[in-house]
Amino acid sequence: MLVSTIEQLQVMASKKQYKEASAQQEVVSQLCSHFDGYRDNPKITELRDKFKNIKQILKSHVYSDFSSLGTGKEREESSFLQHLTDACLVVDVLDPSVREELVKKFCDRELISYQQIFEGADLAKLDKTERRYAWVKRRLRTNEEIWKIFPTSLHVDYLLCIQFCKLTRSQLEDILENLKEKPDVGTLLMGTKSEGSGAKLMLNETFTTLPLEPALSTVPLDYKNNIIPLKRGMILITSLKNI
Repeated sequence: MLVSTIEQLQVMASKKQYKEASAQQEVVSQLCSHFDGYRDNPKITELRDKFKNIKQILKSHVYSDFSSLGTGKEREESSFLQHLTDACLVVDVLDPSVREELVKKFCDRELISYQQIFEGADLAKLDKTERRYAWVKRRLRTNEEIWKIFPTSLHVDYLLCIQFCKLTRSQLEDILENLKEKPDVGTLLMGTKSEGSGAKLMLNETFTTLPLEPALSTVPLDYKNNIIPLKRGMILITSLKNI
């Protein structure tokens, strides 16, 4: 039975039948556990190695398919987004590091355009900071279909915002370091006064109730009090509450 289930999984992997492969992979894992006492058996070792190789193939296929996201393929092929949704089912039963790497790759790619836009001379200024947050909120609104691909448990849109804050911190630090003259207090506050709430930078009200500890290893930031320290005594406050 183990031989046949692994062979079936191999066919599913080659055809990128992710939904079927996710269920089949769990079956193979359960069957393999029954042979834990026979690890020294050459045939069992061979089958385990084959299973491991199939999982690597699935991982490679998933990464490749997700790399096409945002290239227009989702508009050309109506079933592509569902295909990626099914791919997430496979990712969910693979090693946790695969999920973390997939999410990080996705977030990094999403932020490429942000990095390019706000490293330009026109927008690389402290008094343009509000535009940065307008950018990420607009990105979240316009890509709602893409966020639906991922299981809600992954908090991909939330993690994108955390990556965004980390990148913003780095860029603002560079701006401060390169300032030729000491900025005034108003500039340091980056024009972010909200009605009666002081200096806050709002991410999105979507995250009001979200706990501050998802996938910390993926985005190693200081979450305490939602405050990200900057050089020269400046702080970037990322409020996750309604304002």
